Amino acid sequence: MEALLPSPEQQVRTRPFLPASFLLTALAFGLAGCGSSGGGSYTLAPTQKCLDKAGLAATRDKNTVLKGSGGNLHVLFGYGSPEVYVVFGKDAGEATAIENRAVSETERHEGIKRSVILAGVQKLKNVFFYSNFGPLTGIERTKIEACLH
Repeated sequence: MEALLPSPEQQVRTRPFLPASFLLTALAFGLAGCGSSGGGSYTLAPTQKCLDKAGLAATRDKNTVLKGSGGNLHVLFGYGSPEVYVVFGKDAGEATAIENRAVSETERHEGIKRSVILAGVQKLKNVFFYSNFGPLTGIERTKIEACLH
């Protein structure tokens, strides 16, 4: 079975899973989920194209810890702004499984309550996304959600 968290060697080469700074900011500020309506699934390519067109830098991400069958994106909002990681599952069930894995591992390794962690992440249809700098602002959340296609 594949290890859930990267080995110490991999951690040197990759970003942290969901760092404590993210969780502490989530604890301080919280983040309400927006939900989703309607059917269909979001896909990586049109979402990436929209994000790039909106002036954000969206690149494919090789996240081995939270790997979605539909791929992963790393989105940069600019200097000093959050980095957002978008994980595409094949359906809402896979997105929920990814969310549960992320939350459980973060809860286990960081000792933060599940409710606090859930306040700082987002799941819409088949997509799970989070920031490693803390909860997204309303503007950043709106930009991501507007480009989910």
